Amino acid sequence: MESNSPGSRKAAYASLTAVERAAFLLTALDCQVCNGGFRQWVDNGYGQRIEDTLAAVLAIGTELSGQVATALNKLLPHINTEMEAQGCFGDYWVQQETRSRGYRASDDEDEEEEEETEGPGPGIAESLDEPYYDRHETWLREVDAWLADGAPDGSAQLREQAKPVPYVLAPSGTGIRYPQIKVRLVGEDSNAFNIMGLVRRTLKEHKVCTAEQEAFASEARSGDYDRLLQTCMRWVDVG
Repeated sequence: MESNSPGSRKAAYASLTAVERAAFLLTALDCQVCNGGFRQWVDNGYGQRIEDTLAAVLAIGTELSGQVATALNKLLPHINTEMEAQGCFGDYWVQQETRSRGYRASDDEDEEEEEETEGPGPGIAESLDEPYYDRHETWLREVDAWLADGAPDGSAQLREQAKPVPYVLAPSGTGIRYPQIKVRLVGEDSNAFNIMGLVRRTLKEHKVCTAEQEAFASEARSGDYDRLLQTCMRWVDVG
């Protein structure tokens, strides 16, 4: 196995102690962001460990750490954490699906083609850079002190402050909670549990936070079959 292969990198990461892992994640975050912004941090593959990084940031337990955690939570829904590590300049962002018209087979046959365009993640990342630069030197002193103290978990007071940001790709006047998330129910098993499970899995695939997934499930279970369908149509774009 090559020393720089994905497997060897995973093994090296897994072999670190909790304190070593936190030091690695926090150092990588600061170095990457200060060198090229949050977008570089994601593009170079470090965003694949955003959940571990977020846990380390929260554990520091300071006000500045809460602000950094809030920034990371704004990015979380827009990073494809299921993507296999590809090294620098990998394709780690959640893409936004769009429709375009194109000619295929012949000039007389007009057929819709589906293509992917860049989602809002990179733009959100760039908006987070300046606030981070303004506080990073003070925050790094807090990080150093925390690591020197053995990295105790002080996250409890920050978790509510830095809770995940709801995932909405674009504003909408449709009244749908997540208008950019499309769920096809036509042709699917019409069993109530299957429909509810399909929508909830789709919310999870789009990185909607657990609290929102549970809120959907609770509302979907609160009435009869018609209420279930109405709930689905209020939460996502049903087709």
